[in-house]
Order: sequence, then structure tokens, then C-alpha cells
Amino acid sequence: MLVLQEAVDRHFKLPHASSKPVRSASSLGDSTHKTLRFALRATLKTAIYRITTTFGSHLSAIQMSAEHRKRLQQFLENKE
Repeated sequence: MLVLQEAVDRHFKLPHASSKPVRSASSLGDSTHKTLRFALRATLKTAIYRITTTFGSHLSAIQMSAEHRKRLQQFLENKE
């Protein structure tokens, strides 16, 4: 889930992702695009919070990189 969140964040930081969609010239299309981007990010964050609050005490038993452990710790401490 963390890898997916990182990929989404990287994608939305790319120049083509921040510009208006090619097939939509209206502001309504741009608004929908921005709403979907926000919804995806919020859903990922909510999912990670649910995982960490439900399984927080068991997460230390899972092998993961130090970077991912640090990110999960931020979620556990409600700092993300």
C-alpha cells in the first residue's frame, strides 16, 4: 500500500499529470480530474491509517525497509 501511495504521489508530481487532461477542454473536466486525484490520495491515506490502527502492534513482525517502517510509524503516530 505504501508503494502504491508513493507511485501515485510521484505520478501526480509529473508535469503531464498536473496539467489539464488532453481530451477535456472544459473547466468541468479539469475539476473532475482534480477531484479524482484528491479522492485517490485520501482513500490511500485512509486505508493505510486503517491498517496501522488495526494491526499496529503486529506490524513490527513484518519484514520491510527502514523507509517503509518510518512511514508506517508516522501513520501510527498520526503525523502523516
